[in-house]
Amino acid sequence: MIITATNPSTDQLERTYLSQSYPLGVTTVELKNNSQFPNNTRALVGEMGLSETEIVTVSSPNANSTTTPISTTLFAHPANTPIYNLLFDQVKFYRSTTGINGTYSLLAQVNLDVTNPNLQTIYNDNTALAGYYYKVSMFNSATSVESAQSDPIPATLGYARNQVGYIINEILTELSDPTQENITTDEIIGYMNEANDDMLSSVHRPYKFLKTRQVFQRTAGANFLKYPTDSNGNQLMWKFERMDYNFVDPTTTPATNTTNTLEVEPLVYFRNRFVNNENDVTTQDDMIQVIALDDANQQFVYYPPSATTQVATFYLYYWTYFPQITSEGNTILTPNPRIYKMYVYWRYYLKRSATTTDYATLAQSYFQQYTIEKARLKQQDRTDAGTPRRFEGEGYVRKSFRR
Repeated sequence: MIITATNPSTDQLERTYLSQSYPLGVTTVELKNNSQFPNNTRALVGEMGLSETEIVTVSSPNANSTTTPISTTLFAHPANTPIYNLLFDQVKFYRSTTGINGTYSLLAQVNLDVTNPNLQTIYNDNTALAGYYYKVSMFNSATSVESAQSDPIPATLGYARNQVGYIINEILTELSDPTQENITTDEIIGYMNEANDDMLSSVHRPYKFLKTRQVFQRTAGANFLKYPTDSNGNQLMWKFERMDYNFVDPTTTPATNTTNTLEVEPLVYFRNRFVNNENDVTTQDDMIQVIALDDANQQFVYYPPSATTQVATFYLYYWTYFPQITSEGNTILTPNPRIYKMYVYWRYYLKRSATTTDYATLAQSYFQQYTIEKARLKQQDRTDAGTPRRFEGEGYVRKSFRR
């Protein structure tokens, strides 16, 4: 099993240049400015992906802001060779042998392959078996700073078809740009997020594939539930469908165990109706009757306040936002990855048409194909459910579901 890590970009790194040419084996160089290269810095000499690029360790720079002691170089370098202050110089590969949610143990820690023409660092696990999963992270061997781990990568198959890394590999292959000279992984991920935003803003009914469910507990004394959020506190609920409530009372004969969909009222009416919806013993009861959506406070309010605590009682059904794509291991939610490829190709050729006008026609062609793919999603994967947070305006009455 070959696990591939994309080398980090040097675009945003601190950079300077060699003041003169040097043979191999030197331990001190003159830089045009060494102010951003403190002691114990791991520095890249040369451009990522070239055959004589290497990583050296910087010692304490001299006070003249140019002379810089470094570890012994392995290659000769001409004047004006760029020097980058690396954030990371190694890759850590982790493996789980007990499934995607198992424990990931460090499998290997390797130096960044800065001479790889595809801008990748690769590790081959010869003992891989079906069911193993892998994660990778970037590491700075001088400062011991480690990046977040990637999303899980399944063994034997590499990235699955619905993972971002699979789509990126296809795009770079079809554009004959494995070294990312004309488009980078970061650009592709940015375009894919733009496509998600465009799909949300242009739809009139929610996509079925964005529908999900989340379970909440009942808490004694509480009269509200916060809207669902991700680990960063970002709102997940794009459109609300319904809230089901499960009531269990083991003291009755037979035991009561019922689930019903709660009535939803406008917030103003709810507040006027339940003026004294306070958390006190006089109003608390576990037979929840009605809820309202309080968008200003990002929460559901309900009546009456809960009397006791019980797990798994509220079942929220809603349509989620597209999750932010941040890495190649992320999974896409759309049923057809082709829509992302068409959007990326459109933006890619549109950018290139600024300098080569011949690409304008090709860009327009891919935009049309993207529009077609987006229309197919609207026709096949949307639903007609109306909700209190519905897409239509207040008072709208649908006379027919046919189109």
